[in-house]
Amino acid sequence: MKSLVISAAALALVATPSLAADVLYTVPVVPTVAIDTSVHDWTGPYLGLSIGGQRVAVGSPSLLPDGGTGVVGGAYAGYNWQRDHFVFGLEGGLGYSAFSATQPCANAAWDCTVSLDWHGSLVGRVGVAADAVLFYLAGGVAGAHLGGETVNAAGDVFADSETRYGYTVGGGIEVALTDNMTGRIDYRYADYGVGDFDFDVAYPDVSFTSHAITLGISFAF
Repeated sequence: MKSLVISAAALALVATPSLAADVLYTVPVVPTVAIDTSVHDWTGPYLGLSIGGQRVAVGSPSLLPDGGTGVVGGAYAGYNWQRDHFVFGLEGGLGYSAFSATQPCANAAWDCTVSLDWHGSLVGRVGVAADAVLFYLAGGVAGAHLGGETVNAAGDVFADSETRYGYTVGGGIEVALTDNMTGRIDYRYADYGVGDFDFDVAYPDVSFTSHAITLGISFAF
């Protein structure tokens, strides 16, 4: 009986480290979670549409309308190159403005009208990207079709128009909505220089400038 007890005790001592090892080395499995560390890549071509508002200022020594507001919209296309956080690009745009303003001429029996319809630009862009948000500046050449008319009391119309070229500067904020779609708010100032119009008489030194704020959406491909 005594030997049986001793044998049982020895067996317990031998088995205890094995059981302890099972307890110490049984580690629960922790599930892993995949974390997306990718950032938006701004490199590549894009095509977009825009719409917004425009304020046009007209300067003239003659009694012509001094400006007004109108809706502006158009399309734009370009290409971006990204290097680290810096983005460089080239963009061309073509749009249409609904701006037209009328007021009595120096002879109050006549009406004087000025207008701006189509316009375009070719600009360089430089910006800083914070992942899916791009802050940018833009500047380059701009052109527009400008014109007007005078109308006498009998309804006779004397019209003139021309295409002028100048410069544009501005900037904006663009946000990546998906991998291939972005939205932006864009501001542009444009100066189309000074020129003459021949309506019923010569109207010299007429200048056109504009401020435009537009919302745009573009698609990369």
